[in-house]
Amino acid sequence: MIELQLQFEKLSNQARFVKMIVSKELVVSNRKKADIVEELRQKKFRPFPKVAKAKAAGETEDAEDGANDEAEEATTGGASADYDYLLGMAIWSLTKEKVRRVHSLIHK
Repeated sequence: MIELQLQFEKLSNQARFVKMIVSKELVVSNRKKADIVEELRQKKFRPFPKVAKAKAAGETEDAEDGANDEAEEATTGGASADYDYLLGMAIWSLTKEKVRRVHSLIHK
């Protein structure tokens, strides 16, 4: 049940992210990642830490390496990798069709 809720939240955030880019409410091109991540936080996008997911899957070695990266990022303004599920989306997915497709997945 918790996993379904997390998937729902992630899909909802992705749909909102794509919709904001398509409608030009959010601009990601030609900007520093740290600035985009700060704006994502301000707009209340949920972070999804990779380390927590890796630890849950039992990948302790990789998770520990990621923890070091996160500690480093925390000193530079936060774990920007927590938003890679948004910022790592392929450019072709930033279309109105993708928004509709993700919305249809959410409402199933």
